[in-house]
Amino acid sequence: MAALRSAVYDHAFRLFGALGICLALTLGLSVQSSLAQQSSTKHAKVVLTELNDSGVSGVASLVAKGDQTQVGMSVVGVLGNNPTHIHQGTCSDLDPNPQYPLTNIVLPSSTLTGVSDTLVDVPLTDLLATPHLILIHKSQKDIGTYLACGNIVAGALTAEEQASATGGQPMPNTGIGSWTDGSPSTRALLPTLIAAELILLSVLVVVRRVWAPVAGNR
Repeated sequence: MAALRSAVYDHAFRLFGALGICLALTLGLSVQSSLAQQSSTKHAKVVLTELNDSGVSGVASLVAKGDQTQVGMSVVGVLGNNPTHIHQGTCSDLDPNPQYPLTNIVLPSSTLTGVSDTLVDVPLTDLLATPHLILIHKSQKDIGTYLACGNIVAGALTAEEQASATGGQPMPNTGIGSWTDGSPSTRALLPTLIAAELILLSVLVVVRRVWAPVAGNR
C-alpha cells in the first residue's frame, strides 16, 4: 500500500510539474507575442530600392512619438542634395504630390552616404492605416525624377535589411530598433521568465523530496 501511495504521489508531482512548466512557457509566449504586436504599432520601416538606375538605396525607420512620428533615414548612392518626402500610395502606384516633407538626404562626396532625421506632424497609426511610401527625388529642379522609393510597413528594421540596403552604414540615433532592443523592461522579460521557470522547478524538487518519505510512511 505504501508503495502504491508513493507511486501516486510521484505521478501527481510529475503531472503538477509538467503543468507548471507548460503554464510558464505559455505565459512567456503570450507576453512575447503581446510585446511584438505592441512593437508593430509603434515602429515601421522602409527599405528604399533604386529607381531609374540611380544607384541610390537605403532604409528608414519610423517610431511613434504620440501625435508625431520620428523618421530616421540612412541612404547610400550618388552625390547630391535630394528632396525627400512621404507620399500616399505605393511605389507601384504613388500620388506624385508630397504629403509630408522630410529632411533632405545629402550625399557628400567623401562618403556618398547620407542620413536624415525628421519629426513629422502625423501619428504613425495614420501612416500605417493607408498605404504610404518614402520617395527620394533627384533635385528640386528635377523633382519628377525619382531616385529611390520604399513602402512604409509595420515593424522594426532587421540588421540584415539595414546592412543589405546601406552597406552596413549606421542609422541616425533616433532610438529606433527591433523590439528586443527596446525598453529595459522588454530586454529583461526573457531572463525573468527563465528565472521563474527555474524557481518553479526547484520548488517542485524540494516539495517532492519532502513529501516522498511522508507518502511512503503512510
